[in-house]
Amino acid sequence: NLFIYFVVRDETYIYYVLYISGFMSWLATYYGYCFQYLWPDSPGLGNQVILLTSAAWFICMIHFVSSFLDTKRTVPWFEKLKKALIIFVSIFVILSFFDLYRSLIIVIVSFGISSSIICLVVAYICFNMGLRQAKYFLLAWTTFLVSLTIFSLKIVDIFPSIIVVEKSIQIGSVLEVMLLSLGLADRINLLKREKMLAQEASIRAS
Repeated sequence: NLFIYFVVRDETYIYYVLYISGFMSWLATYYGYCFQYLWPDSPGLGNQVILLTSAAWFICMIHFVSSFLDTKRTVPWFEKLKKALIIFVSIFVILSFFDLYRSLIIVIVSFGISSSIICLVVAYICFNMGLRQAKYFLLAWTTFLVSLTIFSLKIVDIFPSIIVVEKSIQIGSVLEVMLLSLGLADRINLLKREKMLAQEASIRAS
């Protein structure tokens, strides 16, 4: 997708790459790989980085959703909400530098689930408007939202830490990446079709 971005110069692809990269960074931190290889002598830093990578992941997610679903044209009110959400996350980042890990992790879990539901509603609106890529987004986001909810409930000790629950977010994210990649591929076909129609209209006008 990064290579595709360099070819087609569609910002949706770079937002998608940043979104996936942010998610990978969060997973690497949460499962201790960063602690093991980058800061083995600073266990407290891991909690700080989990909060920061969560915030970065969320900001990339919001921008990707906005670009992928073309919300400036399809759902204008989401653009105002996006700015408010980013401001909230910026405040969250500042608070993460204080010793408030337990409180902030509950906040980010609740915020993440509610924001994901909002994105799902936006996708449904776009789907009803006939936006082709919205169907891929709905499938991908529903899959991811279910896995995120299961994982979040495990974090707050509602679900037990069994292997299926522990790996739910990886399973859901793999399915999400596959479905969104299909949607991005279809986006290329759509852009190609729109270009052909524009050329035909120009020829007719001439």
